Amino acid sequence: MGVGVNDVEILQRFARDGDFDVFMLAGRYTLLEQGALDEFLPLAVQKGIGVMLGGVIASRWSWRPCRTSPWACTSSG
Repeated sequence: MGVGVNDVEILQRFARDGDFDVFMLAGRYTLLEQGALDEFLPLAVQKGIGVMLGGVIASRWSWRPCRTSPWACTSSG
């Protein structure tokens, strides 16, 4: 059984209070936002909870779609 949300604090509460197999952190762990490293991820490891990260390249800062061909694209588009 698992839970998937955007809020790391909610997942921390579920991890502390429940018995889960997997969580999905949908959008709050990226190159720029790594607050989950402090408490949530160590707690998940301690309790044996798998974690899927759903938004690691969701921001326009780290990824932009190509407007021409995929071979002509750079990180700035």
